[in-house]
Amino acid sequence: MFGNCLIEMAARAAGFSDAQLAVIEKELPACRKLIDIIVKAQPIIQKATPLLNQAEPIIQEALPLIAEATPLINQASKELQAIAPAIQIVLGVVQRDLAVGHTVEQSFTNVARRIQGAFAGAEAL
Repeated sequence: MFGNCLIEMAARAAGFSDAQLAVIEKELPACRKLIDIIVKAQPIIQKATPLLNQAEPIIQEALPLIAEATPLINQASKELQAIAPAIQIVLGVVQRDLAVGHTVEQSFTNVARRIQGAFAGAEAL
């Protein structure tokens, strides 16, 4: 309701006619809904402002750590994406072993042996 008044006041201040206002409301429904949400959020924003003011020094202190961690997070993500197919294969083997009655420990032990055997065979080449 208050958002409607804000839209109307802004539109009237900009010199829009009633017909133009109707077109704006019809053609820009997302903007209209966004303004309504912002108006509804005002009490929450007022409650949060003191907390944000208190958090500001902590946020400023954390920014260098975030800057340092960001490239590492990006690199780790690439590394994990590179080994994701192998992880999927291992999980498939574990699921198969569990389906035939092996314990998780037995399954991972079998996977570890297979991997060690593969590396031993590769070293012999």
